Amino acid sequence: MSESLRDLLATWFTTGLLQVERVTWQSPCEI
Repeated sequence: MSESLRDLLATWFTTGLLQVERVTWQSPCEI
């Protein structure tokens, strides 16, 4: 796997995790 592709996947994966964490943390407050 090329470095650029690896960096792109790492960035996308990290961003996805941050979005999931935000939803998880906000959900109990809204409920």
